[in-house]
Parts: sequence; structure tokens; C-alpha cells
Amino acid sequence: TEQSFNQLMTIYSKSDSEERRFLILVVGLKDKQLLNKLYEKENDAYLKGFIKGVIDDKTEYDPQTADIRNATELDILWSIFFATGDSAPIQKIASVLAWEDIFKDKITAFKGTKEQKDELIKLLSDFDIKYNNGKPDALMEDCDISVLDKYREHPESFKQLINILDITGEELYRASIKYSAFWSLASNLNRHAPVRTECARIADDNDAPERNVMLFILVKSIMY
Repeated sequence: TEQSFNQLMTIYSKSDSEERRFLILVVGLKDKQLLNKLYEKENDAYLKGFIKGVIDDKTEYDPQTADIRNATELDILWSIFFATGDSAPIQKIASVLAWEDIFKDKITAFKGTKEQKDELIKLLSDFDIKYNNGKPDALMEDCDISVLDKYREHPESFKQLINILDITGEELYRASIKYSAFWSLASNLNRHAPVRTECARIADDNDAPERNVMLFILVKSIMY
């Protein structure tokens, strides 16, 4: 749309050459019609050729439908949102909040001795997680997010928790992507009204699997 193109041009005009190349790549993943308009406006011969190369690239990859595998893809989705104003990238980022709760599953399945369970209760208290009758109850509605939100404050407890629950590197990495989605949404709510609007819409949807975490984000946002 004309509004999306004007928004893109506002950002593009304030960017240096390297930033413009990144924007071109990101927009190319979302909307090549916008790139066609940008191609017509661009006067720099190098960037014009760069845009043409992206337009002609037939690689089929859509960050809004592809599985998210790392935090960089979250950055790409944010870039698409800022370049186009489209709310779809926000929905995709929010969907990560509904990923499986790895720490919760490991805590629930824990079969240690009474002494080990007492130690687990003590460790979890550092991360605002209660442990009653073998079931964890996280303040943030998600144990992954609760743990990673406090791990810098309690590095030794974090190491012990990882060890006692046998959290693998791959599991921790996946949990960290979820936390990145949580943090980025919380930190952008107060900066960009469309982000808050979309998050409020998700929080108001009783069928949204990420609803409870989103409700907490709306509260958490006032702390950023």
C-alpha cells in the first residue's frame, strides 16, 4: 500500500548504505512490490542493482510462515514490521510464546529424592516459581521465561537448576528464543502503539494459546 511504502521510505531515507541493504533484504522477504517502487526511486547505481538482484531472486522463503529457528529470525520479523507497519510479524513473534514450556515439563517430570526436591524448591524460589505437589507455578505463567528473566541475578542458582533438571544446550537455546520474543514484545509495547494494540488484541482472545503470557507482558511492559 501507499502507506507502507511511505513508511519504508521514511526509514530508508534515514539509513546508511549498509542499513539500506539490510532493509532491502528484509522487505524482499515480505513484499517485492514495495521493492519495485523502491527500485524506481533509488538513484544510487549500486543499490539499484542490489534491489534488482533481490527482486529477481526466486528463493521461496517467507519469515511469516517459516518455522522460527533462531533469534535472528525474530529480528527479521521486527524489521518487516517497522518497514511496513503490518501487524502479521507481531502475531508471528507472539506465537513463540505458546511454545512448549521446557523448564515446566522438566520440573513436573522430576523424580529426585526428598532432599533433591527440597533443593529444587529452594532453587526455584530464586526465579519466582513455586513448587507444590510436584507441580510448578510460575509468576510469569511460563517457567522458561521466569527462569531466563532472573538468571543474571542468580547465576549460581541457574547453573544448579540446569544441572538438576538435566536441561540440554538445545533445550536452553529454544527457551532463550521464547524469552527473546517475550522481552522484545515487552520492551516495544511502550514505544510503538501498533505493537500494544496487537498485543492487547491477542490478550483479549480467549482461544489464543499465548494469551496468559501476553497478559503478563502487558503488565511487565510498564517496567521497561
